Amino acid sequence: MADAIVSESFSQNDRRYPQKKKGGNMKVPWISKERIALKATELIKNFQALAGYTVKPPIPVEDIIERALGLRLLYEDLEKVFGSNDVLGATYVESGVICINERLFEHSSEGRLVFTCAHEVGHWVLHM
Repeated sequence: MADAIVSESFSQNDRRYPQKKKGGNMKVPWISKERIALKATELIKNFQALAGYTVKPPIPVEDIIERALGLRLLYEDLEKVFGSNDVLGATYVESGVICINERLFEHSSEGRLVFTCAHEVGHWVLHM
């Protein structure tokens, strides 16, 4: 299943979400595992300073999205939004929104839900 970074473009009918656009041609530079680990560690340290406690697993990914990154976290039926059943998450850059497919709740997929949130955070932290 693929996650999508989506370019920003608001519909006149619904200003909450950008129009359906997949970011299939987006050029993303290669990043080493060491650099990714460093950015993840920095994010956790920044969140710990903000939250005032030491973070231990399970990592509070939703709190990190909203509190540390200042993004909105929304849950939507992305199968309807994109007309495809293979999109689990989308990052809307200009509006600062991470949107997760609400259908992940239906399948008791808490691990997949948290992983998808973290995956979208990775897009934001590493590529924005």
